[in-house]
Amino acid sequence: MSGREEPSPPKCGCSNDVIFPDPSFSRCCSKQRLWWMLHSQKLCDISFVVGPDSQTETFHAHRSVLSAGSSVFESMFSGNWAAESSIRVPDVESSAFSILLRYIYTDDVLLTAEVVLQVLYAAKKYEICILELRCSQFLKKNLCSNNAFTLLMQAKLLSEDSLAESCLKMIDKNAEEALSFEDFLAIDFPTLCELLKRDTVKVKETTLFDAVVRWAAAECGRKGLEVTRENQRSLLEGALPFIRFPLMTQKEFTTLVAESGLLNDRELVEMFYYFSGCPKASLMYNRSPRSPCSPNNH
Repeated sequence: MSGREEPSPPKCGCSNDVIFPDPSFSRCCSKQRLWWMLHSQKLCDISFVVGPDSQTETFHAHRSVLSAGSSVFESMFSGNWAAESSIRVPDVESSAFSILLRYIYTDDVLLTAEVVLQVLYAAKKYEICILELRCSQFLKKNLCSNNAFTLLMQAKLLSEDSLAESCLKMIDKNAEEALSFEDFLAIDFPTLCELLKRDTVKVKETTLFDAVVRWAAAECGRKGLEVTRENQRSLLEGALPFIRFPLMTQKEFTTLVAESGLLNDRELVEMFYYFSGCPKASLMYNRSPRSPCSPNNH
């Protein structure tokens, strides 16, 4: 190990204070002994250079311990990497790799909000299922309105379906608040469409439309486009049909949607036919309330 401040040894259930009054000399159980092996760097036979090229850190470990903790490591050390003494790991943060090693050696895991996603990535990379589960549980426990969209995007990238579903349920229940945070503006287009299709999101359709307009403006910025009605309309092509305009009042639709310029003349006429009760209206928009408790429809 190098550079970083040494974390404290893992706690164990042994009563060794009398025998070993100095914890640094305690090797009372396998957890403490393996901790000593990792941090003393004695008899290490493999090194990892971890992190991006601009900021690497070197870790030393034991092939046998890593192989026992991860089938991926076992395959590496039995195959193409068998003769290697140093392995480059550019796609994992050093702080996350340190936590991963601690877990393999001691079953002890120290997670924080700042590093947990990187640890989850590393755990999936090396197929350490219990560590994956611990990370997922930590994220679910700390899930709230102001990080739900960020965690949803990360859960999708990492194929964490259960976590993604927890995020969507959090958004459903607290949609107005969740939509007000900046992380909503960073979601991708498929996630935006998924949100608009949901029947269970509890939010006024006017609030949802306003959030979609803000997302389109942010997307213009990401793509280097001027924020114009034409560019926003182009970016929202394929998403606008999922907004349930019939759940708005005619006044809300006129002042918010019609004046936004995001709908074309045909779409506007269709909606005004609907509001006037005209039988000619061939409505393309969903009229079903999103949730029995949703503050939509009038």
